[in-house]
Amino acid sequence: MTHTMFGQAHLGAEFSGVARVLSKRHIGKILFCGVRLLEENIQLVFQEERLANYRHIVSLPRGSLLKVSGKKIHTRNGTPSLEITSADITHIVKENLPDKQNCLSKSLRYRRRTIDLMTNDTSFVFFRRQSEVLMIIRRFLYDLGYHEFITGTLQEVFEGGQAVSFDTYCKATGKNATLSLTSELKLKRLLVSGFDRVFEIAQSFRNEGSDKLHSPEFTLLEMYAHSSGYLEMMELLESMVSEIAEKVQDDSDVLFTPERYRAPFQRILFREAFENHFGDFSRFNIQYFSELMPEMFNVEMSHFTWTMKLIEKVFLPTIRGPAFLVELPVGMSPFVKNASDGATTQRAFFVADGLFIADIYSDENNPDIIQKNFEQQSAAVGNVLNKDYVEILSLGLGESAGLGMGLNRLSMLFLGTLPRDIKETILYPIL
Repeated sequence: MTHTMFGQAHLGAEFSGVARVLSKRHIGKILFCGVRLLEENIQLVFQEERLANYRHIVSLPRGSLLKVSGKKIHTRNGTPSLEITSADITHIVKENLPDKQNCLSKSLRYRRRTIDLMTNDTSFVFFRRQSEVLMIIRRFLYDLGYHEFITGTLQEVFEGGQAVSFDTYCKATGKNATLSLTSELKLKRLLVSGFDRVFEIAQSFRNEGSDKLHSPEFTLLEMYAHSSGYLEMMELLESMVSEIAEKVQDDSDVLFTPERYRAPFQRILFREAFENHFGDFSRFNIQYFSELMPEMFNVEMSHFTWTMKLIEKVFLPTIRGPAFLVELPVGMSPFVKNASDGATTQRAFFVADGLFIADIYSDENNPDIIQKNFEQQSAAVGNVLNKDYVEILSLGLGESAGLGMGLNRLSMLFLGTLPRDIKETILYPIL
């Protein structure tokens, strides 16, 4: 069942439902209430001569609930409003909710998210928009023949590379377990099983520090397809992001607009980005950066860590609109296919407005190469070899490609007037 939006309805249209009182203005024998009704902010008009319980309604504290019925009118100053024909008080709150003059502080907004969503229209609209994005992504991928799977959160063997895991203990099995960081290898197992196109939208967990861009818990979209390479995945992501920008209800202060996110997006070579900042590409080594910026780099860092820091801290602040950073250097991931030149990979990062949002790559599916890459990574950072995945690949997997996109980072593109903080994109963040 669908309902007509109040703002789009004709004069005289009838509406009913439960409304939460957010503001009140009493003039003579008329009460004007700002409420949230049917997910919209609407002005209700109560007239004393029409309602036997008018005085009780006038005395209600903000936040109380009313079951109302009425018809759409325009007030004398032209404001679309709902003229109330009947109203019943269904709940009286014990405390006045915050108003625009006495709003919650940022930390309280996160701790008291329910009240934040009740009283902060910007926050309410943002999370509704976030829900719309999930629907658009799912429909887009369903139309392309992708199957959605739930691969699970608990893992016996952590498949998160060099990241720090969340560890737990499972009483049912008597074994230690970890919380999943990525669905990558689980989804690739489905490709080996015979599924052609797969994806998952899942909560992911990394037991490391948090800041305005990083959270211990976040949401990832991961997807993989047979007979595909990273160039095709880049085109798919362009189309999907462009469709999101086109369909999501927009505000004037939001960066994420159809005009800015029409395909094709800019392509930037990693080497060119490096040379624009540092000149000679022979300087691309950790020794150089540990001497140039010792407060940010040190020689103990893994190749992946310092390269990502270089991209996020140096390159991204200079890239404004949507773009792909392409031809990334080798050695950052054991699962990515190298290019024929041996120095770069078939991999791209989707970036926009200073944010790293998605990782796109052609898969390395040769079990011997994966085994070698695992051994090198294990020797460098001390993680356990994933023998199970190598055995799965030995069953055979043809050409494939995938992408992983941080949906919280994507959401940060349409925060509008809200602070640019990943906690703004998480309903109930860990504080």
